[in-house]
Parts: sequence; structure tokens; C-alpha cells
Amino acid sequence: MNYSGHVRGAFTGATHDKVGLLEYAHQGTVFLDEIGDMPFAGQAKLLRVLQNQEVQRVGSPALRKVDLRFIAATNKDLSALIREHRFRDDLYYRLSMVEIALPGLVDRKEDFPLLQRYFIEKFATQYNKPVRA
Repeated sequence: MNYSGHVRGAFTGATHDKVGLLEYAHQGTVFLDEIGDMPFAGQAKLLRVLQNQEVQRVGSPALRKVDLRFIAATNKDLSALIREHRFRDDLYYRLSMVEIALPGLVDRKEDFPLLQRYFIEKFATQYNKPVRA
């Protein structure tokens, strides 16, 4: 997926200019799900966006300023990936300003009844089905 957009004629089929997702999100928040799975080459490009606060559309020499807030999530141990040279330590430094570690649901079995009640009530209301006790 091309997050930076492109200009007309940049490649076969580029019949018009297209704003990329990062440029479109200007002054907003970008959620990066499963950042630990991002290829190393993509990590370098993301780091450049974080450091310089600018994107470049494919086929264009012009840099475009973006004001973005990033939230990243992963179920991977990024410290281990850094040691294995599979995740950039400089990108981790940029993304880890505030880190929130959440235990998995398997470690929070006491939450099951609350979640069960919530979803039963939600779907009962949504599908107009009464819940029998």
C-alpha cells in the first residue's frame, strides 16, 4: 500500500495525482496496528516521516509537510526484535514516548463475566432479542 500518494505519470496507471494516507491524515492521528510486523524497509520510511514531518509523493520531487500523531500497537516484544535486528531501535525510540503494556485476556480471566454480560446485552439490543435469565 502506498501511504505517500503519487503524481500523474509516476508509473503505469497513474492517470491523476493521488493524496496518500499520511498526507490525508494531516493534523490527525495515524494508528499503526502490528508495528512489529512492519518490514525493515518500511520502518526506515516511517522513521523519516516521524523525524522530518514530511512525505513525498511517488514521482514528485516536492516534499509536503504533515502534522501527525502516531499511535502504534503490537503483540510482539519489540526489544527482542531490536536485538535480532528485525526492528529499528531509532524507530522504537521515536514511537515509545508513552508506552502502555496491556496483559492478554488469558491473564485476566476475572474479566470474562463482565465481557460476556456486555456482549450479550449489546447484541440482544442490536438484534432485538430478549435475553432469558
